[in-house]
Amino acid sequence: MLEERHPALCQIAIDRLKGAQSFWTKISQLHTYTGRQPKTALQLLMRMLPHGVESLRVVHRVAGLGSLGRQRLTAVCQFEGGFIAREVKQLAPPASQWATGSRPVPIRYGEILKRAIRCGDPFLRQQSNWVGRRISPTNSRIEIIDLPREKDVERLLHVMGFETANIHLGSASRKKLKKAADAIKISELVKVSRALENAVMRDWKEWKAR
Repeated sequence: MLEERHPALCQIAIDRLKGAQSFWTKISQLHTYTGRQPKTALQLLMRMLPHGVESLRVVHRVAGLGSLGRQRLTAVCQFEGGFIAREVKQLAPPASQWATGSRPVPIRYGEILKRAIRCGDPFLRQQSNWVGRRISPTNSRIEIIDLPREKDVERLLHVMGFETANIHLGSASRKKLKKAADAIKISELVKVSRALENAVMRDWKEWKAR
C-alpha cells in the first residue's frame, strides 16, 4: 500500500527503520518479568509465537502514553537465527462506560477491526480484554516529533484520518457518515480537541508525579 499509493509516506517509514539495531539492543536488555502473569494474557502471548523459538523470555516494556496503568507483557526470543518479539497488553474499557458509570461491557476491539474496510494486520489479535501484536523496528509508530518536515506531518495526519474513516466504514454507510461529518462545526471540533488534549496531559502529569 505504501509503495503503490503513498511513496512519500513510504520514504518516511523507511527512514524510521534506521534504528533497528538500537531497537533490538534495547529490547534484549530488558529484565525478565517476575510479576503476576494473567493466564489469558500468557495464553495469547504463546499462541502468537511460531514453533521452534529459543531463549524465550517474558519481559516488561514501557512504551507510549496510550496504555498508562494497563499491564503489558512482551515475549522476546530467538527464531531461526534472529530476534522476534510479541506483546500483549490489557485493553481499557470503552470511554462510555467511564462516562456513564454503567456496568462493564464487552470490549469490541477485535470485532471493529474485522469489519473495518482496510487491510488487516495478521499479527493483531484480541482475546478477552487483551490485545496481542508483533513488535519490531518495522512494526512501530512514526512519531510526529521525529518528522523533519512540516509537509511530512501533514501527510501522516491525513493518512491517519483516512484509516480512521475506513474503520468507521465498517459500521455505517458512506452517506450516513458523510452527513454526520458535515454536521460537525470546525470551531466545536477544535474546542473539544483542545479539551481532550488538556485532559490527557493533566492525567499524564499526575501519573508521572506518582
